[in-house]
Amino acid sequence: MRIFILDPTTPFQAAMVLLATVLCITTPIKIWNNARIEHRLQEQEKLLDARRIDALSHQINPHFLFNTLASISSLVRTKPETSRMLILKLSNMLRRRLRQQDHFIPLREELASVDEYLDIEVIRFGSQLQVEKDIDADTAGRPRCRA
Repeated sequence: MRIFILDPTTPFQAAMVLLATVLCITTPIKIWNNARIEHRLQEQEKLLDARRIDALSHQINPHFLFNTLASISSLVRTKPETSRMLILKLSNMLRRRLRQQDHFIPLREELASVDEYLDIEVIRFGSQLQVEKDIDADTAGRPRCRA
């Protein structure tokens, strides 16, 4: 029986043994390090998403939300259709806010959000609140209406 032992007698053999040893040690370390970095990035993305949701929730005035819900509650018995419309407008407004990922949105989307907000406020305050909008159709990105 013969046992084969690599005896690096030439510089080439010694270099190959050294290279193989380095590769055997560094490759698992590199793989582990890449996995650790990827895990860290995923955790940072989760934190960023949570912060975005926090920021969005702070954009919505809690008093407005509570007052709107109180208005809906009082309208449920007397004016059910109006309360349904308020619920739809509020949910559309909240959905739009949560869907927004960019810091900048088209003006027409912002105007739609303002319209929903104002519609809710007009219903809440009745004839006490008068809304007048003077928006150039070209600026708003909407087609001009011709009468």
